[in-house]
Amino acid sequence: MSLKSWVKVRKVCICNCTICDKLYDNKLLGAVFLCTRKDTGEQVAVKQVDYASEEHVARTKREIELVTSKITEENGAHFVRYYRAFENSQNSKIMNIEMEFCSNGDMKELCEMYEQQGQRFSQEQVIEYGYQLACAINILHNDLQVVHRDLKTENVLISNNYKNLKLGDYGLMKQLSTAISHTAHVGTLKTQAPEMMTGDTHYTYAVDIFSLGWCVLLQCIKNL
Repeated sequence: MSLKSWVKVRKVCICNCTICDKLYDNKLLGAVFLCTRKDTGEQVAVKQVDYASEEHVARTKREIELVTSKITEENGAHFVRYYRAFENSQNSKIMNIEMEFCSNGDMKELCEMYEQQGQRFSQEQVIEYGYQLACAINILHNDLQVVHRDLKTENVLISNNYKNLKLGDYGLMKQLSTAISHTAHVGTLKTQAPEMMTGDTHYTYAVDIFSLGWCVLLQCIKNL
């Protein structure tokens, strides 16, 4: 399908936004479009996810809004800014998530680019990136009392000429309580902490720490 054709098909679905390009498309994870807001002219990213049920859409929307309502200008330097979530007017099982567009892509793309070019991260760069992500996780765990549950290089966005990392994809964030059980097998299998992979339903914030070190920073260290 040509760009003009699929823009026409999805025009109704991306409320108040004109689609400029398709950035990503995966049958399981959804599609991400680069759009321009009609009211402000600002470039934004719109993620479109097809959920199993309308109840799942509503629950995910509530969880995202709960978390992002607590992310402010003061504590949000290393989080992708979230603007709104809204259901597809033609299919209530599809949710659109409008968010900040990070022009330098994600950490996975950066690691792949470095590898292709034979380029290496400097030690200072790895330390700075690790510090920024640790600050974001500290805010999630201590200020918001939520666990991300899907930390991976694809969910670490980059802006400001590769200087600023931003944690994204809030769809699996959840407030934790040791008094109740939680879904174990969520997120991406290859980046899950061992306790989630083995089915432990009483995991802690430590699952994010594992994913940060093993699955994100390790990718940078491999290119040192």
